[in-house]
Amino acid sequence: MQIRKNLAVVAAGAMIVVGLGATGAVADKIIGSDDIKKNAIQSKHIDNGAIKKKDLAKGLKNQLGEQGPAGEQGPAGDIGPAGAQGPAGVQGPAGPAGKDGAAGTPGAPGKDGAPGKDGAPGVPGPAGTLAVQHANLLTHNSDGVVVEKIGGPINTNYTNLNTGLELAPGTYVVTVDGSFFNTHGDFGADVYPQLSLWVERNDTPGFQWQADGDISPNALLPRVQNRHIAVSGTSVITLDAPTYVGLIAHGYTSSQGSEGSNQIKVDKALITASKIG
Repeated sequence: MQIRKNLAVVAAGAMIVVGLGATGAVADKIIGSDDIKKNAIQSKHIDNGAIKKKDLAKGLKNQLGEQGPAGEQGPAGDIGPAGAQGPAGVQGPAGPAGKDGAAGTPGAPGKDGAPGKDGAPGVPGPAGTLAVQHANLLTHNSDGVVVEKIGGPINTNYTNLNTGLELAPGTYVVTVDGSFFNTHGDFGADVYPQLSLWVERNDTPGFQWQADGDISPNALLPRVQNRHIAVSGTSVITLDAPTYVGLIAHGYTSSQGSEGSNQIKVDKALITASKIG
């Protein structure tokens, strides 16, 4: 280092001058740097602390300089722009599932709400139709309607009880009730008299089961003379136009014959229709 070399040269010269002064003799010529072989005197030949700052040449002092007191800290510089976002790191493995937390304390029951206001009155529905008509028959009376034919096709062998209602369009629950009376006794076969609901759905005269038939409650007639049996059934019908709804009587036998024809009476027949829509 250049400063170190100059320092070594100056130091060497100083030592020599001091040495001569110590003998009391005055040299004719002061030894200068030109008289010392280059690099002959090195820092190792000089004791630490032997050279003071005042012994240094002015130029060397200027090169070294004296460290002044630290200045006040300057204001903070502006924050630089944010750097670009680095690439996403590799996702680490999933951690173990956490334990379920303790159950919370149940909250206090809420207060009862204020009573609701009464709703507006509903619109009254249409008045229901309750139509009841009894057959002009007497219970246990020989003047009851006789079932003319038992067995055979119902479309041609039915007995019209002339018991019916003329109903306006709508939906109805229709109930059929009646009873049959045995005027003869044992017919030699099981006889099942029946009432059938007649809903006149077309303009064809008379009863046609395929178009007009509905429920047909029936029962086994007792084989003992002067005994009767009751039958009952209910159906829901919907009418698109004013319609006649009535009753007919018919029956079947276990022999598929005609036993009981003109020997069984209808001693009661009732049809009830209640409008529901």
